[in-house]
Amino acid sequence: MSKSDEKAPLFIDESLLESLLGNRPETPAESPAPPPAPVTAVKVAPVPVEEPAPQIIKSEAAEASAPEYEHEPEAPVAAVPIQVVNPAAPEPAAAVCEAGCKDPEGTLRAFEALLAETPEDPRAMFGKAVMLQLLERDEEALDIYERLLAKSMESQALLANMISLSARRGEWEQAEVCAQRLLDLDPDSTQAIEALTSAALVRQDWQAASEYAAELTRKNPDSFEAWFNLGVARQHLKLLVEAIKAFEEAIRLRPDSVGAHTAMTLLYEAGKEPERAAAELSRVAELDPLAPAVLWRDAVAAEDRREIPRAEECFQKLLAAEAGESQAWLRYGCLRFNRADFKGARECFERALAADPDWVDAQLNYGLSCWKLGDSDAAISALGKVLAREPAAVDGLRALAAIHLERRDYREALELQSRLAKLGQPIWAFSYNLGLLHQHAGEIEAAAQCYQKALQDKPDFTDALVNLGQALKGLGREEEARFCLEEAAKPAGAR
Repeated sequence: MSKSDEKAPLFIDESLLESLLGNRPETPAESPAPPPAPVTAVKVAPVPVEEPAPQIIKSEAAEASAPEYEHEPEAPVAAVPIQVVNPAAPEPAAAVCEAGCKDPEGTLRAFEALLAETPEDPRAMFGKAVMLQLLERDEEALDIYERLLAKSMESQALLANMISLSARRGEWEQAEVCAQRLLDLDPDSTQAIEALTSAALVRQDWQAASEYAAELTRKNPDSFEAWFNLGVARQHLKLLVEAIKAFEEAIRLRPDSVGAHTAMTLLYEAGKEPERAAAELSRVAELDPLAPAVLWRDAVAAEDRREIPRAEECFQKLLAAEAGESQAWLRYGCLRFNRADFKGARECFERALAADPDWVDAQLNYGLSCWKLGDSDAAISALGKVLAREPAAVDGLRALAAIHLERRDYREALELQSRLAKLGQPIWAFSYNLGLLHQHAGEIEAAAQCYQKALQDKPDFTDALVNLGQALKGLGREEEARFCLEEAAKPAGAR
């Protein structure tokens, strides 16, 4: 049998194992020294790295902005999420008189009256559709546009309006189809290329988005959106130098763009240029002290200085702005956990899991919070999910072993400790906690064995020395007990 097939040795001998698995009654015993902090620590995720949201075209009539898209890079660095306002698309290219557009309700009634006399008049149909679109009665407008297309009555204005309408509804496949048809009619159509750029960004086809955005910059070198989106696409393609050049052009056109300066921060960090990254982030802070990038920086700095109220304040502001929600909920939860607000911490981890149900760190911390609140069943369930996804998750194994030990589920605890031993993990905390249970149950010899094992793994463990001394004293081994207690009284470096 190879070494990899061998079971890792456990420190518990057969007689002790039998006593653990038997149903022996517990007897009161002298309370041992209090145990140390939990054997697992709350796991804090790295500061999130989120890249700039693409500038997606949309109709001015739409109240809700187009969705932003967050993306995790392959190698997280100390960076931050951002939010960028999406630019507006042109209003529908209406083939009607300007005066009529100022009163869409009245103009709509006029077109309807005309259609009552000539129901298939294409100009009247188109005019009605434009007014419906301006009034945001999109379904009715779309129905008329599609009827006109079915009659092969397509025009540049009709296709442009369908692009605008589809963009407002987030129907990018439809917008892309219309854009291609518009290019067939007008190869120089800027609106068609804008739509194709946006559609490529939405489906995360970074190569296509880069090509379309580059074409837009050639057609209109003074378009902030074109340069910005070119930077977004090239950043995802790992073309850092080209992305920086694109964002520099965007900043030339809009020097106060928080999104462009934040993007430059990320790029300089990725390029290992911390001084330039810091300068860009300082510029972001000048433009908007409450920008997510700045709040992340301030929150992390406050954590490092142990200014917990300030850090929590920053995370609360980030969450109010819905910036980097899952990461902010996790870090905020960790702060609350560390100040023993376990109920508040659990709520934070629940919110992080709502954003990403498969996030192992959030699941682990949720389980720890449940444990601290006394809900061991929920904790076991959560930690079981952690180990189902990552069987070698050391923090999950330790926490679950400690819970089973606390519940006196010895078989489960021993199996988990065996897995930790196979991973080469020290198990002094398990040995110590097991000793406490034996000592509380009056099983002094077994307790002494456990404390001795804990000290083998962690010789400077003061609590284990104190409790071993108490146990040996209870066994009548006075001299050994005195030695342990004297050693415990010494400073750690003097032992």
